Amino acid sequence: MWRNEPARGVANGEPTYEHTRVRSMASGWWQGHEAWSNLCAGGTMGVVYGAASMWQWRLHRHEGGHAAYFLAPEAGWREALEFEGSQYVGLVNRILDGLPSTDMQPDVESFISPRALGVPGRLQIVYSEFGGLITGRGADAPVRYRIVDPRSGELIGEGRRDAGTRVLEGTGDPWVYLFCDE
Repeated sequence: MWRNEPARGVANGEPTYEHTRVRSMASGWWQGHEAWSNLCAGGTMGVVYGAASMWQWRLHRHEGGHAAYFLAPEAGWREALEFEGSQYVGLVNRILDGLPSTDMQPDVESFISPRALGVPGRLQIVYSEFGGLITGRGADAPVRYRIVDPRSGELIGEGRRDAGTRVLEGTGDPWVYLFCDE
């Protein structure tokens, strides 16, 4: 959808629902990984969080009349707001706050990475599921960078890169690279 003209915001409004049927279904960091993957795939309008019992507006954990398949065990919609995965999805906004993200679009040219988006010459966002080494290919990609842990919002590192220079070795943990000279 992001390639269509005129440009319009896109979001995946049907993410995997945390704790559907069983407590382990799509739980925890699964939600964060899905949010960053959807954003970088072109969901530039933002990310959406889904949880069983929330989307049915199940008032309390004993409310009847709902198909058990779509309910989180022992949870109403208020409890669903507190599921672990909601925290990771909520961090996306905090991590991107203040960045020049208007008109961002998926970018597979500036960095060797399966998940990236940006605004040419102003902002590049790279989500790396396992952290690790990334290599810049685009000459007009910003040189200043920050690396953030998407599970906590914590700054891992920052610096400047030369065009084509590798940034940092990874740890196997997910990282978000934010390249912005502003």
